[in-house]
Amino acid sequence: MASHADNEKKPIYKKWWFWLIIVIVIIAIIGGSQGGTTNTATEPANNTETATTEENTQTATETAEDVKVTLEQYNQIENGMTYDEVVSIFGGKENSSSESEVAGIKSQVMTWNGNGTFSVVSIGFTNGEVSSKSQTGLE
Repeated sequence: MASHADNEKKPIYKKWWFWLIIVIVIIAIIGGSQGGTTNTATEPANNTETATTEENTQTATETAEDVKVTLEQYNQIENGMTYDEVVSIFGGKENSSSESEVAGIKSQVMTWNGNGTFSVVSIGFTNGEVSSKSQTGLE
């Protein structure tokens, strides 16, 4: 039989499951920091000019809380557009933004509220041009 001395409590850092948890947490942190944005599939661009809608004629001076992006507006956004072109289509500035620069490449993600319940639009910019877009719950 094993003596009581063999069953002494080991420090937590000497237990195998402690190191397993540490490795999982480190992998999660690395994976989260390297995650990219996903491009959503979009319909082919229509080469004809689109009629200006009431949503597009809103003044760009509206506050971010007033801007409610529609699915129609979202579908007008194309890769290569500038921030000013996106603001013009959406009718106002973003609610939140995040940016970083790595190796001379500037990346930004701008977020607008949508017109649906819990809806949101995220537009990714690389060096000042649209490079990705995603939406959830637009109507």
